[in-house]
Amino acid sequence: MVDQKDLTDWILNHREALKLEITETLWPEKYEIDLCDTRAQIKIEDKTYFGSGSDNIKDLAILKSFSEAVERFYLLKSKLKTSNGISCHINYDLAFQTSKNELLERDLFLCHFLTKTPFLPVSPPPEFSAKFLTSRLKSQFELEKIEIDFFTSNRKMKNVEFLVRAINGLNCIKPFGLIIGSAAKTEFNFQYGLHELFEKSFIEAMRQFDFHYNMNPIQTLSINEFSKLKVQTFNDHAKLGLSTDYANKIQFLFDRSFELTKKASMPKSLDVKEMNSNDLYFSETLKYSSENHDAGFLNLPLRVLGLECSELQNLFTGTTTIDKINLARLQQFSKNPQLSYLDLNQLPHFFC
Repeated sequence: MVDQKDLTDWILNHREALKLEITETLWPEKYEIDLCDTRAQIKIEDKTYFGSGSDNIKDLAILKSFSEAVERFYLLKSKLKTSNGISCHINYDLAFQTSKNELLERDLFLCHFLTKTPFLPVSPPPEFSAKFLTSRLKSQFELEKIEIDFFTSNRKMKNVEFLVRAINGLNCIKPFGLIIGSAAKTEFNFQYGLHELFEKSFIEAMRQFDFHYNMNPIQTLSINEFSKLKVQTFNDHAKLGLSTDYANKIQFLFDRSFELTKKASMPKSLDVKEMNSNDLYFSETLKYSSENHDAGFLNLPLRVLGLECSELQNLFTGTTTIDKINLARLQQFSKNPQLSYLDLNQLPHFFC
C-alpha cells in the first residue's frame, strides 16, 4: 500500500525534472497561527502548475501542495471546464471521498446562492477558536474593521455537514466586498469532523484574503465589467465578489442576525423529499494512477480522480444562464416544486 514516504521519495527523485519550487506563505506567522501553508510550482512542457497545501507539519503541507499541482496538470489535460470534483490522493478511497465532498460543497453553496436562501450563522468550537482565531488576528481585524463569520446550510442534506466562512470588508478602512471559504464532508464524525470543516473553510478564505487584500489597489470587477468579458475565469468571479457594490447586493445571504425563527417561517412543501448523499450516483470523469500516469509522472504513487453527479448543481463560470442550472435540484433544495428560472438569483456567483 502506498504511504507518505513513497510519495516523498518520488518527489525527491523527480524534483529537478519537474523544476519543483516550494514557497511558504507568511499569513500564518503574521497572525501567530500554528500552521504551515505552502505553495508548490511545477513545470511540464513550458507550462506552470500551482498547488496549495497546509498542515501542522511542513513536510505534509508540501505533499499536499504538490498533489494539488499535479491535479491542476490533469485538469488542463482533461479539458474539463472546471476542477469541480477532481482530487489527487495516495489511494482511491481518499480521492473518491474528497471528490465527492467537493461536489457536495459547491452544490450546497450554489443552491443557497441561486435560490436566494440565507445561510445560517454558527459559532466555531472552542478548540478551533483557540488555535486559529488568535489574539493577533482578532485585534488586527478589529482594528481594520474586517468582519469574520461562519455559516452552515439551513437546508440540511442527509449525511452531509457543510460550512462556509465569510470575510466581510464592506466597513473596512480599505474597503472590499466578500471573500469566502467553504467545506463539506460526508461520513461525518462530529468531534473530529466539525473542527476539520472549520479549519478547511478558514484556511481557504485566509489564502484568498492574504492574496487580494495585499494588492494596492484591490482588484475588483463590477457586474457590468464581468458580463462584458469574453471568457470569465474563477479569478474573475473572485474579483466580482471583492466589489463593494456587488457585495451589498448579496450580503443578505450572510446575515449574522439570521435566526431559526426566520428559518421556520420560510416556505416549505411536504411533497419534496429531502436529498440523502448516500443515495446519489457519482460517475468518473477521469482516472489516473501509477499504472497510467503521463510521462512526466511515471510511477507517481498518487491517484487522480474526477467525479460528477447529475443530481447536484454543478459549479460553472460566467453569467447564470438556464443551461448551467439544475432546476430540479434547486426545486428540491428550496422545497418549492414551482420554482422557475426567473425566480433565481440572476447575479453571477462569486465562488472561486
